[in-house]
Amino acid sequence: MEKHITEQLNWPEEKTITVWITKYALTTGVYRTEGKTSSVSEDMICTKVHDNDVHYNLIFHGNEWQKSESDAKKRGEEMRIKKIKSFEKQLAKYKAMSFK
Repeated sequence: MEKHITEQLNWPEEKTITVWITKYALTTGVYRTEGKTSSVSEDMICTKVHDNDVHYNLIFHGNEWQKSESDAKKRGEEMRIKKIKSFEKQLAKYKAMSFK
């Protein structure tokens, strides 16, 4: 029988913390959830999702999650500014384009 993902990645069952997920900040927003940290890597967190009758795990890495709401807001703002700069660069490219 195959091991559960939390067993494969050495997630301790007793270490559940509150985290803020920022991976989807620019699409669905920042959200708060409970997750388990990994003993393999401190920058990994596993969260359980219960959507109607479907239950699954999501794993987030690095700056996709934060330990505090204020850090999550800062990360969301960084992402927003970066996206705006990207759009401005794209817009300048299209404005300079000509089909003569």
